[in-house]
Amino acid sequence: MDEDTQPYRMLRLGAGKAQLAIADAAELRRLYDELPDAVEAAAEALGSTGPAPTGLKLERFRELDARIVAITDRIKAILGPVR
Repeated sequence: MDEDTQPYRMLRLGAGKAQLAIADAAELRRLYDELPDAVEAAAEALGSTGPAPTGLKLERFRELDARIVAITDRIKAILGPVR
């Protein structure tokens, strides 16, 4: 069976270190791949020159920023508390 059919099999990260289910490790990989694109899109929406965004541009930035927060919150939830 491949790892996609064994979502509850644990991935060991080293002696005495945390363990992640393979499904969580795959989700982390996807989230870390998605994060830079979300940040870049938000930065483009915000703009680097000219007046501060207003109206639809500001709303678009807020939506993209909320996506970044959702991604980082999910990463934190998977990884658990930092020690």
